[in-house]
Amino acid sequence: MNCSDFKSILVEHLDGRLAPDAEAAAHSHLDSCPGCRREAELHRRTWELAGRIEAIEPGAAFAASVRRRVRRPRILALAGSCAAAAALVAALLLVPRHKPESVDPGLATLPQEDRRLLEELARDRTWELADNIDVIRAYELIEANGGAPAPDEDH
Repeated sequence: MNCSDFKSILVEHLDGRLAPDAEAAAHSHLDSCPGCRREAELHRRTWELAGRIEAIEPGAAFAASVRRRVRRPRILALAGSCAAAAALVAALLLVPRHKPESVDPGLATLPQEDRRLLEELARDRTWELADNIDVIRAYELIEANGGAPAPDEDH
């Protein structure tokens, strides 16, 4: 197994979802490749940090908003979803990403281990791992509501 092969199965390896032979090959590669070992450790520690983030509880109006949205004609919901997705893609492509060189001193309330991980992510410019936390939170909210779309409320 080479680095490219390992990176394509990294998440499954960390989740323990690989077949036994693929898992053995992944372990063998990790034993011989410090770069992939470091990347796997960063992913594992990032997910551990993300797992300690408090869950977001939807507000009382969330269920009502979901019911209103479900009652809409499907074509309007589809058009609205496509427009929102296009706007999100445009924003992601057009807005430059700020990747700070060090962790904001305002994060002093975090436990020392979490601050060290964030500093390491900033130093190694691997913020993409941490940037995905908001996407994961949104996905968990949708899954917690039976796959219902996000509310269509003014924020």
